[in-house]
Amino acid sequence: MKVSTRAHYGLRAVIAISEMARSGLPVSVSDVAKAENLSDTYLEQLVSKLRRAGILRSYRGARGGYELVRDPDTITVAEVLKAAGEQIIFPECTTPEGCELAHQRGHVCASSHFWQNLNSMVNKIAEETTVGSLIRNYEEEMGEMRAEKRQ
Repeated sequence: MKVSTRAHYGLRAVIAISEMARSGLPVSVSDVAKAENLSDTYLEQLVSKLRRAGILRSYRGARGGYELVRDPDTITVAEVLKAAGEQIIFPECTTPEGCELAHQRGHVCASSHFWQNLNSMVNKIAEETTVGSLIRNYEEEMGEMRAEKRQ
């Protein structure tokens, strides 16, 4: 399994916009791109998808940009990944329909249950993890690191 750059950058963009928009002003794509070291062009494509999915709201004009439509605690990682056009996908053998052995021999292999369980667990975590919880976890870790450096 490999997570695509669309999924990774989409999640990073939503988190960055959430954090940067705390000032109450929309956040420009160029500001997010600079903060996250991403391509403006690529990021513009991603935020357009996120806007169409109802995760981001856009504002036009000189002070335009993006903000979250909803509270970050109500936006899940799974929702962001789906909006970015990605899914968390494990080998096709996670379903009997996609399993080569099931087609050839009439049964799935012994490892298929492992892949099915792993697929379920990862998707469950993505569905239960919110953007807000990721931000809080990060802020707690950064606070702990700063406290350790002061000691």
